[in-house]
Amino acid sequence: MNVQNGGDDGITGTTVNGLALSNMNVSGNGNAVNDRGLDFTGLTGTATIGSSTFTGNAEDDANLVNSSGSLNLTITGSTFSNTSTLVGNDGIHINSNDTAAVTASITGSTFNHNRGDHFQFSTNTAATGTNSVTFSNNTLTGDRGSTHGGTDLGGGVTISTEGSSDTTFTLSGNNVQGAVDSALKVDLGTNSTAGATLVGTISGNTIGTAATADSGSAQTNGISATVQGQGTETVSITNNVIRQYNLNGINIFQRLGAATQNATITGNTVGNPGAFALNGILVNAGASSTGNNGGMDAGTVCAGIGGAGALANSITGAGTNGADPTATDFRVRQRFATTVRLPGYLGLAGDTTAVVTFVKGNNGVTPTGSATAAFPTSGGGFIGGSACPTP
Repeated sequence: MNVQNGGDDGITGTTVNGLALSNMNVSGNGNAVNDRGLDFTGLTGTATIGSSTFTGNAEDDANLVNSSGSLNLTITGSTFSNTSTLVGNDGIHINSNDTAAVTASITGSTFNHNRGDHFQFSTNTAATGTNSVTFSNNTLTGDRGSTHGGTDLGGGVTISTEGSSDTTFTLSGNNVQGAVDSALKVDLGTNSTAGATLVGTISGNTIGTAATADSGSAQTNGISATVQGQGTETVSITNNVIRQYNLNGINIFQRLGAATQNATITGNTVGNPGAFALNGILVNAGASSTGNNGGMDAGTVCAGIGGAGALANSITGAGTNGADPTATDFRVRQRFATTVRLPGYLGLAGDTTAVVTFVKGNNGVTPTGSATAAFPTSGGGFIGGSACPTP
């Protein structure tokens, strides 16, 4: 079936239980914000989309918003491309709000030249549901590092959760080229409660191409995992190849609250940075003296960076190593009232030289490194201990 050139949405649904779309062409629908190819509010039950094309629709190619009930969504072998250069947003956007629970699997599909994110999964601040997101073996292409003309603003994948939601995710085997923002980004937001969790793996992805400038991320990171507020984020970042980023190859950031972050970073190949890149791997705990309900940022980051044999990250040459002394292959920062735990570290809490030596020893060859600590003025500095919790 062809659904083409409508003045508003291509296909609209409200309070629908069950959906199966296959061999669809939904294209050129809408001309303004909130005009979409597929636009459903309250889709529950089992939904499948297969062997279909969504292209050239105004804001989103597909937008799904749930505030209650359960949805089990599977998308395979489909294309989402070319949202409007003026009002366009995402290829696929899923909101699991309030008490909704969503299981979404998007595999073997193609995303090309969407103005916002190719795929975004979000919850609102009132979210209490349990969600599961799989985004695997997809091909994503944006307009940076190419000749598309430079109208994209995102070009990657974003999972951003808030409230008291519990979300698991798998981002694996994807090929991401030409992103503007971070190619793959997970973010537990500032309104997360102490019981909120965001847990998952980012593995086996290819981001950017060494021979193509800005093809990993024209403005920010290859992979970014951020936690804010009061919740817990646990992420395993393994065996990814990351090129041509313009901030950090892998960015681990805990800030604006007293959240807990557990990050295991092993077996990644990070290098050939863009012209404005800083670090191959950045671990940053704390960002504000007032971000934790008026007090300084607190909480703990556990970062397992590399290890023996195949666990080591290949990061030599991943930083710019220019005039900025912090633009090194890796950088670890303990700030304000936070604590950074490095499993196996035996040095003193404020001994940044020992921290650099320790991380170097876990990551092969001769990467350059830098470390800073607020300890003993504030925070727990750098400590050791057992392996970080994993997904």
